[in-house]
Amino acid sequence: MERNKELLLSELNSLPGLSSFKKDIEYIVDAFIANKERVGNAIKSSKFLRLVFSGNPGTGKSTAARILGGIYCELGVLSKGHFIEMNRSDLISGYIGLTSAKIREAVSKAKGGVLFIDEAASLSENTDWVAYESIDTLLALMKDNQDDLLFILAGCPDTMKEFLNSNISLASCFHVIAFDDDN
Repeated sequence: MERNKELLLSELNSLPGLSSFKKDIEYIVDAFIANKERVGNAIKSSKFLRLVFSGNPGTGKSTAARILGGIYCELGVLSKGHFIEMNRSDLISGYIGLTSAKIREAVSKAKGGVLFIDEAASLSENTDWVAYESIDTLLALMKDNQDDLLFILAGCPDTMKEFLNSNISLASCFHVIAFDDDN
């Protein structure tokens, strides 16, 4: 299995920099492999299916998320491994109830793969019903779809920290991975 792990991580390791991210992912892959060897399948830990990629623009968050979807698929954690990227304009509506529908549609498209929400902190920019609806819907769907969907919220370190601290449930749901500026 060690050789297989190296094959899984080879594309990721070919990226320049990202040393702390690569260590985090190696730890996650080791955990999935150990579970698979112990019980015969990949035990899906919700802790590793809900990630925050915290880093400045240009640090490779989107590229790394695409590769991670393939790794999770090869490990049997995801059924498809495809990548769906969304941002605020894809998920937020100006009408009550439609934001929830847009987020549900995005989750449905991403099922079996990766839902990558770039600049995720922008979902809570307003303190009105839109922000509450988007976060509440996202939390509910993460719980309902925790067996075959990798949620990745991405953004700059300061805004992501503020976003996670805006709702106690958000902070407890996600494993945060830092993307250093070491490229």
